[in-house]
Amino acid sequence: MSAHRHTAPRRLRPLAILLAFASLPLTACAPLVTADQPAADETRFELTSDRPLGQTFVSRFEGLQAVEMFLEPGPAPPARLRLTLLDSPQATRAVASSEIEATSISRPGFYRFAFPPIPASSGRYYYARLEALGQGVVLLPSAGGDRYLDGAAYVAGAPQDAQLTFRLVYEPTRAGWGLAREAVGWAALFLGHSLVFALPGLALLSLLWPEAAAFPWPARWPLAMGVGLALYPLLLLWSHLIGLNLGAAGLWLPVAASLAFLVWQHLRAGPGPRRWRAAALSGDSALADLVLLAVLGLVLLSRFYPLRFLEAPMWGDSYQHTVITQRILESGGLFASWRPYAEMETFTYHFGFHTAAAVLAWAMGLPAPQAVLWAGQVLNVLAVLALYPLAWKLGGTRWAGLTAVLIAGLLSPMPAYYANWGRYTQLAGQVILPAIMLLAWHLLEPPRTPRGLALLTTLALAGLTLTHYRVAAFAGVYLLALLAMAALHSPPLKPSFIRMVSVGLGAGLLTLPWFANVLQGKLPLILTSQLTTRPAEASAWIRLYNAIGDLTTYLPLPIWLLAGAGLLWGLRRRERLAFAIGLWWLLLLLAANPQWLRLPGQGVLTNFAVFIAAYLPASVLVAAIVGWLTARAPLRSRSPLLAALVLVFGFWGLRDRVADIDPARHALVTRPDVRAAVWITDNLPSEAKFLVNAFPAYGGTSVVGSDAGWWLPILAGRQTTLPPLTYVSEQGPRPDYREWVNQLTFLIGERGLTAEEVLQELRARGVTHVYLGQRQGAVNAPPGYRLSPETLLADRHFSLLYHQDRVWIFEFRPDAD
Repeated sequence: MSAHRHTAPRRLRPLAILLAFASLPLTACAPLVTADQPAADETRFELTSDRPLGQTFVSRFEGLQAVEMFLEPGPAPPARLRLTLLDSPQATRAVASSEIEATSISRPGFYRFAFPPIPASSGRYYYARLEALGQGVVLLPSAGGDRYLDGAAYVAGAPQDAQLTFRLVYEPTRAGWGLAREAVGWAALFLGHSLVFALPGLALLSLLWPEAAAFPWPARWPLAMGVGLALYPLLLLWSHLIGLNLGAAGLWLPVAASLAFLVWQHLRAGPGPRRWRAAALSGDSALADLVLLAVLGLVLLSRFYPLRFLEAPMWGDSYQHTVITQRILESGGLFASWRPYAEMETFTYHFGFHTAAAVLAWAMGLPAPQAVLWAGQVLNVLAVLALYPLAWKLGGTRWAGLTAVLIAGLLSPMPAYYANWGRYTQLAGQVILPAIMLLAWHLLEPPRTPRGLALLTTLALAGLTLTHYRVAAFAGVYLLALLAMAALHSPPLKPSFIRMVSVGLGAGLLTLPWFANVLQGKLPLILTSQLTTRPAEASAWIRLYNAIGDLTTYLPLPIWLLAGAGLLWGLRRRERLAFAIGLWWLLLLLAANPQWLRLPGQGVLTNFAVFIAAYLPASVLVAAIVGWLTARAPLRSRSPLLAALVLVFGFWGLRDRVADIDPARHALVTRPDVRAAVWITDNLPSEAKFLVNAFPAYGGTSVVGSDAGWWLPILAGRQTTLPPLTYVSEQGPRPDYREWVNQLTFLIGERGLTAEEVLQELRARGVTHVYLGQRQGAVNAPPGYRLSPETLLADRHFSLLYHQDRVWIFEFRPDAD
């Protein structure tokens, strides 16, 4: 290997999804070329007849028909170059092969090795082996190993911490039709999962609040989905309390019962006009609904396409979500012990999202990691759609509801960005929250309140409480805002107060058994500590963590400004719902910043949790402007223009939302890690225990993983030295479990892996192996805590067992001389 400075030409990343769909009607257009790894640094590899080079990768589309390698001419090129496509570096049978004349390499650039299109190439892992036929040298510029997630460069069959510079070429028609089939699958998954929530929600609405039948369908269905999503954790809790973990029956029984009730109600209504049937649509309403479906399709595309080949959901929270989902699947319901995935003996974490993920796993037969990933994306779409009823109520027109979906779905980075963090539990709560906001609003409307509506609100609030504790606090603050509004605008206050208290007490009674269970964990102690810490005593880390930061991180500046304008205009119009939303947001800010009022409790409700939810009030307030404007004049002449503007903004926002998803920064698990997990399962004993990459987080109060090693209990059924992050709030096998878990990582960071104190600690903890993942411990971690393969190779206590791509597996030999 020699050094020479060269930078491969950089190209703007194409929006491959649009290109692929555009290819559907074409039969003879140019090939689809994707810039898979277009970068190069100062390092280049020499290709000679006795030194073949290679690159592993994952194909992104059907119809792979060429690999383009970036090549430079050497001092004396060989006669020809051959590229052989294999299923892995160890495979001997070629999938495809191609040769080019080496004399054609006259200048640096991409050179194509073409072969017949491979029909089923999408998602497949390949190894491209490049050989020089004859004496001579060709140079291949490369980049660092972290520049491409799903493979690595190889020299003479040995993996390198580097990536060759390459592009993949697809036959466009095959790629387009393959992607179209995937899109149909995404739509089916979304519709199927949504119906699981919508059918029970529609049944409850029809039974308890039949007045909702007057809502247009785009408002009624999201409301039903929010109510239905809240129902499942309640069913899981109460079936568990009576000793009946239903498993998959917990999915099908509510769906079947709801469907039977709705059909019976439909038949009982007779052949005349149905109560549930909305008024006949005007031409303008029909156009608005059609545009809504188009926008919803773009939102679905933006959420599903970027994650189509992700092996597991991203970042640290996703691991605990997957373990919880896996335990629900295995137990058929709630559980106490986290074994065999961790040594925790209590389960006190909110579980609404995990119930939804388990429902998807039962319905579709998905493994827990994929169920968590795709359930999160379904809820990401539903969280956007959930804003429609509120915006429709405030703005007064379908265009208002449509605008809220457009803003939150395609013009705002939130909640799309949640997928990077795996922040799915808050997202699930924010599907239910808008439904509660609308239900509670109607609950206070004079002159009378149907008792069924109060019960419906109670059920939704109880389900939200089990889904996310902080979002339930959001709802509680909103109820306080409604009471304040009622006191100002519609005295006497007593009836409103009684209604809100009744809802709160009812939700409390429904969730009381769960919070009796929560007392067994450490959450009450953590909460008590936060609530009793005065502002002056808050740690520097808490103050830094709770800083608001740059507001444009959460929403673009124009949306902030328009939301403010919407609030002011709503106040001028004496729109009580606008007043309630504005007051709610003010109270949330104060709750997240009690130090402003010199009160304790900083960190209980964080600014981060509040501001990543800012899309909710902002989208509704901006949408209200559109509703008020479009209600002023007949729309028949203006609605086509408005529809065109919505679609233009939707397609404009699509590219940004696709780009928001950033696996290169946030993904822990890659295809090479999955392959390594299969090797572990086949070759290492079930009692093996792995040391994995980890680093201190949250001000040193906990330790988190920084590559796929953290996931080995799920991926390979093997224990590691690092439990899910919830170990800080659950009871472990020893009183000092959190400190004991943290100690090993702190010790490695202070002394180094090969220090005698560290080796002794590894012996004491029963460590048998070390895992270094494809991400090499680099995900969000400081360099000082990353395990180094060079250090392990140089120490007699560690013996190399596996090295493929950038994954290393070592055996720990505690008694080595």
